[in-house]
Amino acid sequence: MKRLTMKDVHAMNMTELALNQVSVENGQAWYLLNPPEDACRIEDLIRKAAETLDVELEAGMTDEDLGEVMLDWLQFGEKEPEGVLAIFYRALWAMAEVRERLKLYEDAMPLERSQELAKAEKEGRLVVLPFCVGVPLYEATGKGVWEYQVEQFSIGSKDLFIQAVDKGIWYKGGRIFGPEQIGKTVFPTRREAEAALETRMGAINEA
Repeated sequence: MKRLTMKDVHAMNMTELALNQVSVENGQAWYLLNPPEDACRIEDLIRKAAETLDVELEAGMTDEDLGEVMLDWLQFGEKEPEGVLAIFYRALWAMAEVRERLKLYEDAMPLERSQELAKAEKEGRLVVLPFCVGVPLYEATGKGVWEYQVEQFSIGSKDLFIQAVDKGIWYKGGRIFGPEQIGKTVFPTRREAEAALETRMGAINEA
């Protein structure tokens, strides 16, 4: 699978040009009129299209005002030239926003790396850690809530275990928590641990 967002229009085929016909530069959306060099802002494209469709726009209208007008003209739908312009404007802005977000993702996660992760997940080699190393975790016990700090993870058979150091004053030492304890007696926040302990004590009192 190839990267979808590109910048070198000289190397694009028609499909790639279609996927990259809009872009966001310095907070403004641009439309590629005539590859490879002729581009204009979406607002200016709408102004030119309005002239072609013989739709009158107020002279000297700012981009912000134009956006408000386009929003209002959506009410006309495809039955009026004004509605067609508004739909066109909204579609171009949506395409620009989606492409920009995809570009950020592709820049942060190279395609080769994402393919490697997808393969690892398919083969059962990908593990999602329930906690980050160095963060606190909280255990709800019969003596209250104990705070630990995650030191490392270990894999036994097919299960992932958390190795943590106790930060309480009554006991200093390491603990190992199994996957079956997460969300039941071990939690990422003290509040969740206290809530679980309160529920457990309530059940004991009612018994």
